[in-house]
Amino acid sequence: MMYEEIMEIRNSPKLNTQERVDFSELTYEDFIDYHELVNDSTYWGEELQKFEEQWNNEYGLIDKKIDSLIEYYNIKYEKEKLENYVKIEPIQYYPYYKDIDSILIDGYRFEFKLTPIKGKLDKVSFSFNLKPIKPNNRSLENFGLMDEIDVFHFTPFSNVVNVFGFIVDVNNDKWFRVLRDKKIDDLLKNYEIVYEVQSLTFNGIYMFHGDFEPPFEIMRYNKSINEGESSSVIGYRREYISENILKNDDYISLTSYKEKQKDSILGLNQKFQMVQKFQIMKYELKNRGKTLNF
Repeated sequence: MMYEEIMEIRNSPKLNTQERVDFSELTYEDFIDYHELVNDSTYWGEELQKFEEQWNNEYGLIDKKIDSLIEYYNIKYEKEKLENYVKIEPIQYYPYYKDIDSILIDGYRFEFKLTPIKGKLDKVSFSFNLKPIKPNNRSLENFGLMDEIDVFHFTPFSNVVNVFGFIVDVNNDKWFRVLRDKKIDDLLKNYEIVYEVQSLTFNGIYMFHGDFEPPFEIMRYNKSINEGESSSVIGYRREYISENILKNDDYISLTSYKEKQKDSILGLNQKFQMVQKFQIMKYELKNRGKTLNF
């Protein structure tokens, strides 16, 4: 935080009387001292090692239980998931136009090959989407280029069958940029087709994918891991698992523990406490005086 920025906040008309009194005692040197300590890698390297040892002694056992729980449900899902019953492969896609009651349906038709794995299937429904093989962190396309497209096959089959999925209303630059003038092999160089078998009937037994998924808390954790989210977010997911599945709300993740211990050390210095409060104030002032429209 630069000197000019500090003075701008201290002189802000949005501060109340008590805040002005509190912050008036802070000096620029206080900020320098605070940031020097916060960024002292040698000091914190030793302290963080101590924190981790303390955390292991207090929470290591419950953390191992969380690992075991995650592993159990993920292995169970891999064994039971509906994708084990049918193999889905793309064959081709091409533009699709059809006039229905004077309404032009404009889009693309995808053709897939379904192969039963464990035997005859009476019915199958699945969804598919396109996702970039090399994600761009700033692109919403990471989460899929479209709403998931549902495909249904209601005729019993023991051998390979071909089915079709229709993508309509693709009158936008995003779709035409990805799909136009390409064959399926060209498309798959940059995008993967992601499938999810929604339901099927096997040996007369109806199966729905939601019946085999891990608990919601573990699915959220898996998603955070797969998407490379921060250690803070992943730690929060583990705390959520402990609280809601293991019914233990005393657990705290290693990342959260280190952050709290670090804050407690900085909080021993009254001036540093005020510097922290001052830095939070920087963001609070932006919203003060704003009118909320409901």
